[in-house]
Amino acid sequence: MAGFRVVAPLIAAALTTPACLLVSLGGLTGGAGPTDATTDDSEGGTLQGYAAVVSADSPLAYWRFDEHAGATTAHDASGHGNDATYQGGVTLGAPGALGGDPDTAASFDGVTGFVDAGNRFQFAGQTPFSVEAWVLPGPETSYVGVMSRNDAVGGPPSEGYLLFLAPDGGPFGFQRLEGEQVSTAVTTASPSTSAFTHLVATFDGVEMSVYADGELQGAQTASFSIAGAVADFVVGAEAGGSSNYFAGTLDEVAVYDHALTSDRVRAHYLAGLGSP
Repeated sequence: MAGFRVVAPLIAAALTTPACLLVSLGGLTGGAGPTDATTDDSEGGTLQGYAAVVSADSPLAYWRFDEHAGATTAHDASGHGNDATYQGGVTLGAPGALGGDPDTAASFDGVTGFVDAGNRFQFAGQTPFSVEAWVLPGPETSYVGVMSRNDAVGGPPSEGYLLFLAPDGGPFGFQRLEGEQVSTAVTTASPSTSAFTHLVATFDGVEMSVYADGELQGAQTASFSIAGAVADFVVGAEAGGSSNYFAGTLDEVAVYDHALTSDRVRAHYLAGLGSP
């Protein structure tokens, strides 16, 4: 557990505390949501299928990781111009996560590879937000960052937030940190190393929630404010890309300035499977 904050007790607490909410979603529960229509991207193309469903929820950034080998820029398909930069051991052209969609994904070597989005998405105070990715990890032997904006590893004190994967078949987790304060929500199911997991973490200003494959698997109260990390927002690592590198494949990463509802998370997951 070296190189990561003290998480094991927090995972145990999150799984046993009454504040942890476990909900199974059998399907969409109705209610009006954004229209899942085709959407124009920032380069004049048309987003369809899964990409249109994501775009209907107005992400701040949406990286499809479908660039060709040799590219250095991860294009932001949200239309907000939040392009990011591939760094280190990232290989493009990996098989993608989505059913019926030929777009490719990015593989990360677990040693130096990450994507740097710069000084964005601080979400200081109690600002609501969501982060989303399709994740196919390799065999993990240490804690790794799926995406993060945090200033330090190895335990509090630290600032910011992160979406992480615990080692040895451990859960995915979502943390917010402010000095010595830390709150963690974790999934109940072990991640697959043979198929992508659709992973979403949300914060609505009070409650943290983490979803896997369209189902809410863990929640935790985190009503404290955070100052916000100084380090860059990165995908596939922690602390601005300096440690805890992810090994495996990531696809369809999105960031939102609001908490996605359970219905919308479920809609994204089903769209990713190629369901109408």
